[in-house]
Order: sequence, then structure tokens, then C-alpha cells
Amino acid sequence: MPAEKKNDATATRKPDSPHSPKSPASSSATTAFATPKKKSIMRPKQKPTTVLVSKNNSTNSSTSLGKHPHFLSPLPTSSPTRPRDSAKGGLLPQVSPSSTGSADAPTPKPGCAGGDGKDHQVNHVAVPSSMSLEPSSRQNSATLNPICRHNSMRKTAFVVVDYGATAEQGTRKTMEDQHTMLFEGIPFFGVYDGHGGTQCAEYLRDQLHGLILGHPEVKTNPEKAIIDGIVEADRAFLARSEAETNESGSVCAVALIIDDKLVVGNVGDAEVVLSHNAKPVVLTVRHSISSNPSEEERIRSVGGKVCHNRVGHPNYNPAVVSLAVTRAIGDAGFKLPKYTDGKPSGVIAVPETSVTRLTDDDEFLVIGCDGLWDVMTYAEVVDFCYQRFEEGVPAQCIAEELAQAALMKGSTDNVTAMLVHLTRREGPLSTREFVPEAAVSTSTRNLSEEP
Repeated sequence: MPAEKKNDATATRKPDSPHSPKSPASSSATTAFATPKKKSIMRPKQKPTTVLVSKNNSTNSSTSLGKHPHFLSPLPTSSPTRPRDSAKGGLLPQVSPSSTGSADAPTPKPGCAGGDGKDHQVNHVAVPSSMSLEPSSRQNSATLNPICRHNSMRKTAFVVVDYGATAEQGTRKTMEDQHTMLFEGIPFFGVYDGHGGTQCAEYLRDQLHGLILGHPEVKTNPEKAIIDGIVEADRAFLARSEAETNESGSVCAVALIIDDKLVVGNVGDAEVVLSHNAKPVVLTVRHSISSNPSEEERIRSVGGKVCHNRVGHPNYNPAVVSLAVTRAIGDAGFKLPKYTDGKPSGVIAVPETSVTRLTDDDEFLVIGCDGLWDVMTYAEVVDFCYQRFEEGVPAQCIAEELAQAALMKGSTDNVTAMLVHLTRREGPLSTREFVPEAAVSTSTRNLSEEP
């Protein structure tokens, strides 16, 4: 769980600080992270192809997929075979943002002009009131600038041309991380960092994508689909926990790619970072008291306890029984009346979401748990990945090297690193129509299963 203050304050695009923390003495083998000079990134000519749903092994979690020689090359314009539609689930209960401390979106500002003098369209993201507008202590020298994109009358979409994921147990006695990568229909990526047992993270691995992708509004209102899906997963898992006397919990970070939109949601301290012109753009908010003061205010406002930057249990000494994150799925011991005597702890499962309009300057996505982000800055992670993409290293190998780098820098937690390389394709087709056949997941049954 979080070991340093990061105060990831906003769901808008945020550049990282150029200053990286010093590595421990034991990490003498750590790679130096210099800001790369951007150039055309070459990709390997031959790469194996596999189908992946999700794994939690400390070895490879997937193999790379890619068919294009250049890092930013567009996909072919010919129309491939349309895969069959995935099953859709029922309507999930709507969650009112106002009931969870969220505020209405700010009034959008006019578009801005880019360096080429052309008009650009700025993507504005609603910032809930629970998110501080102050920059992180890790990024206090940076300026928060919106990312602009060229106006275009053509339909565009971004597709996955390479991916990789790995999970390392590290020095922990158990592996509690899980992850999911799906490519049928709307590409879906999720990282789940469990605590107090493996059950909750495993449940999310098997069920959350079905709840989100099966939502009837996933294409028209994907943020609502993410919120409803995670809240429903929490409700269903708590019901199971009550019957099984299971108090495990999990944080999560998920990402969907719908045409030229990247839709992200997270609960807890799992994070999503986008590489834009080889610079990090943080798309998630860290839900912990040490990094997000507004979360402490929310906990105290409902009568919850705070002790040593942790959420205390309502009925026990908070110095003994506490939780490192303020939002999580599961954690029946902090939510069910049978454990709290009806006293609120303040721990909720409502995610915060953001929507980003992708541009040609957006290169790849990194999704990771706190075992990665606690020891490496956003700039270090993006520089690390970008340099290796320039060298033609496959995404799977980069993900494995990234997890090892986190361990060398002193991470004692489970480490999950997921890397997704994106590229644009223009045309009238939807994202579903040009997902490579080899990347289609075999777990379609999960899209229609009831939790």
C-alpha cells in the first residue's frame, strides 16, 4: 500500500515532475532514466501471437501481439471480418455522483490553438469535489496543461497493436494481484490489487469486465458503465463475503478504448498513466489519506476514524485495525453492519473516472498497482518504456523488465505492470471491426455470466 505522498489531484492530464527520488542502496543495478529524444520507434519484425484472458503468475502473463514495423504506424485500411457481438447484461443500478461527494463538471473552456496555428479541441474532464485541484508533491514543479487534438470530420479509432503484462510476487508471502486483458469488442484492461486475501481480486478478475462491458450504456456513457459495474461488483462480493465470512478486499484500475476515447476508472491506489509525446499523463486519482487530503475530509465528514494516514475500524483501536486506502471493493469488515455495528467507516467502492480524447501523440498506456508506483515516478516509468520501444523491444518484455526494475528499486509489494501500445486508424468503422482475430479473448462466457 502507499508508502509516499503523491496527491494525485486531478483526472485531467498531468505532466510528471522531472525530479526522480533516489533509489535505495540495494538498487545499484537500477537503470538510469534519462528523458529520451523522441524519434520513430521501431518494432521487432517477428513476434509470437497468443490469446490471453488474465493470469497472476510471477512469470509471463501474456505474450506480445503486433503486426506493424513502426511504433506509430497506422493499421491497414482494408475492412476485416466483423467479430460477433458479445452478450449484454442487464441494467445496473445507477449511482448518483452527488451521493458520494462528487460535483458537477466545470464549465468547458473554449478550444485552444496548437503550435501549428490550427484550432484544437480541448477535452475537459469532470473533476469530482473529492479530488483536490492542487498538484502532487511529486509533480509540484509541473504545469497542468490540457492536451489538445486536431478537429477532424473523419471517424477515427485507436486500436491495440501490442500489449504485455506481468505480475511479480516480490517478497510478500502471497500473490494477491490479478489482471485482465480482453480484446473482443471494446478492448478492456484491468489491474486488481487485493488485500486480506486473494478472493476479492480473483472475483474482479473473473466478473468485473462482464459487468462493465455488458452494461447497456457502455458505448454511449462508458463512465456510468464503469461506475455502475464496480459498485455492483462491490455489492455482489459483499453479499458473498457475508455468507462466507470473508473480509478480503481489492483496489482496481480499469481502462476501455472506444473509438478515439480512452475511458479510465479506479478505486484505491492502482493507477493508469498515458504516454503523450514521451511524457506521463496521469489519468487516475489515488484514494489514500496520505496522498489525497480531500479523502480524509470525506472520511471524517461521515464519522470515520483516521489514524496515521489510514482509515481506522469503527469498533476497534484504529492503531491496530486500519486500512491503507479510502476506497476499495470488498472489505466487509469495514462495511457490513455485523462488523461495524452500523457505524460508518467511510470506505466506499465508488470509482472516479476520466475520459481522454486520444491523439497521434499518445503512444502507450501503463496500468500498475502501488507496488510499481510507490517506488518509481511516472516519468521514470514512461521513460523506461519509451526507450525500450525505441529499441524495438516487445511490450511483453518491457512489462517484465519494468516489474523487475520496481523490485530492484526496493518494492517489497506484489508488482503488476501492464503495457498497452496504441495506434490510430481512420475510417467509418467501429473499434470492434478491426481488433485482430488473434487477439480476441476466449472468455466470452464471462461477458454473460451473473456474478
